[in-house]
Amino acid sequence: MRHRDPRIRRPWFPLGTPLAVADGLGGHPAGYVASALVVCRIASISPVLRGEDAVCGALHACNRAVYEAAGVEGSELAAMGTTVAGVVVQPGSLLAFNVGDSRVGERRRQSTVPIH
Repeated sequence: MRHRDPRIRRPWFPLGTPLAVADGLGGHPAGYVASALVVCRIASISPVLRGEDAVCGALHACNRAVYEAAGVEGSELAAMGTTVAGVVVQPGSLLAFNVGDSRVGERRRQSTVPIH
């Protein structure tokens, strides 16, 4: 009997599901609020993320939500912000996205290669 590496032969979640990480801006108040808001917004929009235009629209909706939650100038949340990076697994392809300096990478042997 030969040793075989375990492999996943099909997705363990529905195709079109986004996998995202948001990182609140350090040094700014309430970065954790902005990052939680973005992740929750992406999760709520996820059933319709079928292609690049849909992902761009979702990211714009996230940006609007952060601005709206920030409220008026001078409020505790006014300067909050976050980066976000992630992927949407589609049949036969992987759609990667990022906003800010967070990036998506592909693990190859002993290094990580950025996905452009």
